[in-house]
Amino acid sequence: MVATRASCMLVLLALLAGCSLFGEEDRTVTATGQVVLAETGEPISGLSIALKRGGGLATPPILVHTVQTGSGGRFSLRYEGG
Repeated sequence: MVATRASCMLVLLALLAGCSLFGEEDRTVTATGQVVLAETGEPISGLSIALKRGGGLATPPILVHTVQTGSGGRFSLRYEGG
């Protein structure tokens, strides 16, 4: 289950990283969804969802907000900042 949770986290981070969320002006980021096991469709509860910005070859990304999935694997993330 740990490897599956890590895989889900990487997929979500990749999806969020592909968005232009952090530019010159302040932005509000909202993400909602449900995390499930691909093989069974079973919801994953207690999974941490992280929103990070920046990062590159020589610098790590900065953690700006985290939430956890609820009992049904659902999450709602809202971040207001710049």
